[in-house]
Amino acid sequence: METAERERIQAIIEGAAKRKAAIIEARSQPKSAEVEAELAARYGVMDLEDRAFNILLDLGIIEASPDPSSPQYDDSKDDEPVC
Repeated sequence: METAERERIQAIIEGAAKRKAAIIEARSQPKSAEVEAELAARYGVMDLEDRAFNILLDLGIIEASPDPSSPQYDDSKDDEPVC
C-alpha cells in the first residue's frame, strides 16, 4: 500500500476515534457550571434550527453528510448499491 494511501486511511481512523471521544464527552452528565456556560455561549447565539442541528450532531444522534471533494472522504464503498 502506498504511503499516501496509508496516511489517508490513518487520518480517517483517527478522525473517527476523535469523533467517538467527542460524542462520549458530550453525552456525559452532570456537566460543571463552567462547561454549561461554555455550551450556553456556543449554542445561545444560533437560531433555533442551527442550534437543534448542532446539538444533535454533537451528541452523535445524526451525522453530517460527507463532502465527496474532501481529501478525508472515503470512497471505498461508493460503488455498492443501496438497499
